[in-house]
Amino acid sequence: MYGVDRRQDGRGPNKAERRAQAELDQMLVELDHMRALLEARIAARHFENIPTEWLSIETDHPAQRPRTRVTIRLDSDVVKFFKLAGTGYQAKINTVLRTYMLARLAKHVRSDTDTGSDGALI
Repeated sequence: MYGVDRRQDGRGPNKAERRAQAELDQMLVELDHMRALLEARIAARHFENIPTEWLSIETDHPAQRPRTRVTIRLDSDVVKFFKLAGTGYQAKINTVLRTYMLARLAKHVRSDTDTGSDGALI
């Protein structure tokens, strides 16, 4: 497990903590696998013709994408988690959703239940 096995009071984790830890562990294993696949794909490509300044262009000058106001229902614990991060929690949620979207589009994450309007898998 990635997490700590003991709480500050010396007792072991409760059932909810164990369940959350198990879910987190599974997600971290999947992310490690995705990272390894991505690193392998990147290593297979040659970037010698790209100016070094371009490697950080996205972080130095992030693109301002148009935003759409929506109403979305999220699990209470998810909202609480992001709100605890302070101001900008909605931008962080957007970043997580964008990361998932890009992973799906790049076929790093697959789901049998996600289909387009024509019934084909996205």
